[in-house]
Amino acid sequence: MAQINLFKIDHGKRIEFFEELESNYNPVGEPQNLEKTFNNRLYQYEFALFLDDKDTIKEVEWKWLTQCFSSDRVTSRSNPKGILTIETSGEVYACTFGYSHYLVNKYCDSDFAFAFARRLKFKEVKRTALLSPSSKRNKAVNTYIDYTELEFDSGESFAKLKVKANLPDDFKLFKETVEVGRSIKIIILENTLEAVIDAKK
Repeated sequence: MAQINLFKIDHGKRIEFFEELESNYNPVGEPQNLEKTFNNRLYQYEFALFLDDKDTIKEVEWKWLTQCFSSDRVTSRSNPKGILTIETSGEVYACTFGYSHYLVNKYCDSDFAFAFARRLKFKEVKRTALLSPSSKRNKAVNTYIDYTELEFDSGESFAKLKVKANLPDDFKLFKETVEVGRSIKIIILENTLEAVIDAKK
């Protein structure tokens, strides 16, 4: 099992996305290709992995405290970041690992994740975050108990959702907890490239 954070890259921002990706991350290995049939239609996928694995040592914010005790021993290392790009049928998707979502977030199609959420039936709505109509920063976060209905066309502007999806007993693509915002955050049940594709559908 692995958690993935899946974004769809906005059509109008692809060039800028790849420019920033290639200037900050290094490609790993050769791109991988996969063919998959959905609804009697053959799709071709190209996967590429990019890493920012600079091993830099940083000072901790509370270094002043260690200096009070005549020590400079406490440091932290940067975390590696990875981005898996998926290209198919003129579309570009990106799975982020580590803190790489900061790069991808500004190039994403913000409607993608909620279009995915609209197709789900909910066993439980756990949390929502709503935007004020006149502001992108003011949010109202609501937590629910025993709540299963959500009206997407109510006029409320959802920023994030955390739900338990009502999945069939024999469902084997991802776990029932789903988070959507500017991306889809799910736990896939198999650690394969094919499982990433299947979960997206």
